[in-house]
Amino acid sequence: MVNMRLTLAASILLVFLGNMSPAADPGSERAGVDSSRMRDYKEFVASLEHEWNAATKDVDRRTKEGWVKRTGELRQVIGACSAGKKDLLIYGLCKTATMSQFEEELLPEMVMALLDDGDRTRLVSLLAGRSLKTLRGFCGIEWTLALTMTPPDAILIIGESYKKATNAEVKKSLVEVYAGAFPAIRGRFPDDDAFVDEVGRWYRENKDRLAVNYDYFMHGGPPKEDDAVLHVERGPMELYILDQSKSTPSGRSIPQSGPRGIHGLPRWGTLLGSIICATIVVSVLVLCLRRRK
Repeated sequence: MVNMRLTLAASILLVFLGNMSPAADPGSERAGVDSSRMRDYKEFVASLEHEWNAATKDVDRRTKEGWVKRTGELRQVIGACSAGKKDLLIYGLCKTATMSQFEEELLPEMVMALLDDGDRTRLVSLLAGRSLKTLRGFCGIEWTLALTMTPPDAILIIGESYKKATNAEVKKSLVEVYAGAFPAIRGRFPDDDAFVDEVGRWYRENKDRLAVNYDYFMHGGPPKEDDAVLHVERGPMELYILDQSKSTPSGRSIPQSGPRGIHGLPRWGTLLGSIICATIVVSVLVLCLRRRK
């Protein structure tokens, strides 16, 4: 009787243990991962890292010149990959939950390499699957896209990526990028979907009259990783400014998305201030010369 009970208990224990899932590698991969493809990705990433390190082994990583050479070399290594290998890199970068140090360096250069190629489709796929607010810690991705000529209207890639994304964290990150670039529109559209749609509508309606606000780089957008090191203070500022001298086809003035120029001042205000300062300086110099005579 005792032996029967022991046998029964052992059988139940074996069934229980057999139904238990094996312990997961903590945070190495996201849900819905193709294990075979991830193995191919990891092997390929290891070969890329080896190739990159071999090509830059004599480069001093501590200098600015060395950093530029290393990142440039990595971008070339990515650019030389076949279309299939680029797709594999995008898949792995989006599915890896916790990236290695090399993958952290690979991600922004992957973005830059795709921009070099004007590859909108793959760039949308990458940004729809991986949170990325800054490139290399100090340059907002929205700033890079605003300055990019190919693919055209690259700033809209943020919105396209948002609509394709399924991960809540990624969608939130993309909205925060847009909110930093278009704070006035965000103030009018608190709903995320409506906000992204309005940014796209406003940009398409006014894109022929838009100019990049160069004060935005140092004073606008979401906080950047290196802001404290660079002693940078950020506040609400628009990524684009509009030329008010031009009108819409209906003859009406163009609606601004929000404040522009230095610390929210219109560009004409900044220009007028510069002219006044220059006039004062010239007047003082003329007065001093007259007194000497």
